Amino acid sequence: MPALLKSLWEQATRFWSARTVAQRILFAGIAVSVVAAFALLILWFNQPDYRVLFSKLSQDDANRVMENLKASKTPYRLEDGGQTVMVPADQVSETRIRIAGEGKLRGAGLGYEVFDENKVGQTDFVQRINYQRALQGELARTISEFPQVEKARVHLVLPAKSLFIEEQRKPSASVVLTLKTGAKLEPKQIQGIVNFVAMSVEGLEPNRVTITDTAGKIVYQAKDGASIDGLTSTQFEFRNTYQQNMERRIEELLTPIVGGGKSIAKVAANLDFSQKVTKRQSFDPNKTVVRSETREESSTYQSAAVDGSVPETNFRGDGFSGTENNVDQGSERRITNRET
Repeated sequence: MPALLKSLWEQATRFWSARTVAQRILFAGIAVSVVAAFALLILWFNQPDYRVLFSKLSQDDANRVMENLKASKTPYRLEDGGQTVMVPADQVSETRIRIAGEGKLRGAGLGYEVFDENKVGQTDFVQRINYQRALQGELARTISEFPQVEKARVHLVLPAKSLFIEEQRKPSASVVLTLKTGAKLEPKQIQGIVNFVAMSVEGLEPNRVTITDTAGKIVYQAKDGASIDGLTSTQFEFRNTYQQNMERRIEELLTPIVGGGKSIAKVAANLDFSQKVTKRQSFDPNKTVVRSETREESSTYQSAAVDGSVPETNFRGDGFSGTENNVDQGSERRITNRET
């Protein structure tokens, strides 16, 4: 052993021998901690950099993505309760294109992919049920695309078609929404969801669509074919504007009395938007215009002399002693067409 190393070893031995047991334990712990920290640092630097592959996945999509990654032996990590899947940064683009090309991401629920596999021997009843399930799933997927909606479910009632019109029942729809924390749908967005569902189902009218949230609150319930709270969107906006104007005017009246910022006015207006259509037709014979007139006149004059078979005994004059018949007839026909 070289003299320098031997000298250093002897100094370290004397230093260690001169220490107490507590000091030896402290130095040993520090040495172990330094070695462990150095090893962890090396391990951390050698780990791959994980990046987001997909986020905000439904449970069904997350399960399909995990199975695909396991089959391809691609390392992955789950974040946000399984809604976010992360893979190494150098494999993000390749993996994302491969999974998208295989059609693994379908959204929550079951959509029209239920018809991808045609099974022999399916009855019409099974086909109708599958169609209804697929339509419900597609509607729920589209509604879930709204920024405020976390999850949506759609329930449809599609009565069987009848040969008789009076026996045909109308379809209906019920939508249940799970809104994100603190999120709220605007009236126009609610009306948009109603119109979307009504136009996507054959024969469905907007007044037969209801929307509720998972808290049990009624988001939309039409009344007599109207929209929000039984009002159309224009009537709803008019009522809000009227209430705001009334609140502002009341506060302006109270401010000089109680002071600024010391009064709050709230107005709940109940406006009557009912409409009545009256049709009236009147005819005045004194205010008519003759459109056409047809007039026909005819006259007949007839005269006849009849010989008498027995002479009149008291006749003393000359001339005809019989009887004479005269017939004079006249008729008139008038047709007048008037325009009122």
